[in-house]
Amino acid sequence: MRWGTILTLLAATLLAACSNDIEVEPPPRVEDQPVLGNQTSTMQVPLQISLDEVQRALEARTPRRLWRMNERRSDCIPATRVNPLGLGFNVTPNIACTIIGEANRGRIRLTGSGNRLTIRVPVNATLRAEDIGDIISGETADASADVIINARLSMTDNWGMRADLDLDYSWSEEPGIDFLGQRINFTERVDEELDTVIRDIERELERTFARISARPLVEDAWQKGFTTVSLNAENPPAWLRITPQRLGVTGYDVQGRSLSVNIALEARTETMIGERPDPVRPGPLPAMARDFTGDGVLVAVPVIVDYAQLEPVLLRELGEFAEGGITLPRIGVVDAAFSDVEIYATQDRRIAVGINASVTPREGVAARYGEAQGQIWLTGEPYNAANSAVISIRNLTIHGDTDRNTVDLLIALFADEQVRSKIEAALVGDFTRDYDRIIADAREAVSELQTDGVTLNLTIDEVRHGRVRATGAGLFLPVEVEGSGRLRVTLSS
Repeated sequence: MRWGTILTLLAATLLAACSNDIEVEPPPRVEDQPVLGNQTSTMQVPLQISLDEVQRALEARTPRRLWRMNERRSDCIPATRVNPLGLGFNVTPNIACTIIGEANRGRIRLTGSGNRLTIRVPVNATLRAEDIGDIISGETADASADVIINARLSMTDNWGMRADLDLDYSWSEEPGIDFLGQRINFTERVDEELDTVIRDIERELERTFARISARPLVEDAWQKGFTTVSLNAENPPAWLRITPQRLGVTGYDVQGRSLSVNIALEARTETMIGERPDPVRPGPLPAMARDFTGDGVLVAVPVIVDYAQLEPVLLRELGEFAEGGITLPRIGVVDAAFSDVEIYATQDRRIAVGINASVTPREGVAARYGEAQGQIWLTGEPYNAANSAVISIRNLTIHGDTDRNTVDLLIALFADEQVRSKIEAALVGDFTRDYDRIIADAREAVSELQTDGVTLNLTIDEVRHGRVRATGAGLFLPVEVEGSGRLRVTLSS
């Protein structure tokens, strides 16, 4: 007798000895939620300072008349000397005069670029030399200079504004008069007066900038930064919890008539699913951080495929596959009917697939035995390639004690390689379109997130995702969006 015939008879004998109904304990159900972890993000908190207000403050605190003078000088025109044979003789004596004059400033102009401001102060001087050598009653001269003060801005540890000043000025028309073919030059004397005035302007600039304090806004940004905002209202409800860590200044920028101080808020950004988590209690405002290197915002976005989406697909595919019968090795053709599918997460990051089925032999040695029916459980491993939204289930294995049912029709059906391959193929889902829709929704959702006193605008520049995981909430595709964020704070009244 051939071995095949012996095995067939043995299978028939065992089938007769076994119950037609099979009951297997379902795999344990895992109810865990996706663990999204947390990221470190840097958000920009722009502080706007009006250059017009700074300019008005300088105008109000800098006098129009810078100085006046009235003095007698014995050497308005110095003596002319000759040196024949090394002997010095005055050909003409010193010529004395009285200098009367004043200098007035024009309108202060304030411009800037980057972290530098330029303050221009036009100065006009009118000078009159009288009683020149007791010969000429007087001569008048006009002079003008453009005083330029460059201020390099920085922030103190206590969030006050500081300006390091560099001065430059030049005369477009030097003060002096011509007399008897000689030049009476007043530049040196006027420079002495102007130097004193410029020192006063510098001190006033320093005082003006010292009055500009970023601390109120920074304090509000720090306190209100400890917040929780909604990322997604449902399916699933998701929340972004922001916990500030430190603050620093990353740059300055002049745009039009506004100076923008870019304050960076480094925070822990956590995405949580379920009920809204309470924000972390704010700590005291820290000193300004000097070593800011972080840039951009990282946020985890929950992309979850509900198991309910897979169940009808698998049921439909199995029904179509069973049309016309299924041929099982050493058993023959059987008719299979599938009535229900249940999928959930189980241990070891696998999913459980429960299928209710009935199997009726159509021909062969097993045909004399009646219908086998019940529920079979399989477990499989979710899989996707890196940065792919195509999800499949691999390595399907029958769950439970099947040794005593090795030839039961249900066990034989689901142990068959073609049947398991069909189940694996049916469980492959291309969620690219759903994924793109979710990311589009995420872009819109995070474009403006609002809570009490705070508006967070996020711009998504890049999207990355990792490997799919089975969780109690569904198949979880970890997605990370990266971009830039601006946190606008409404100052407390």
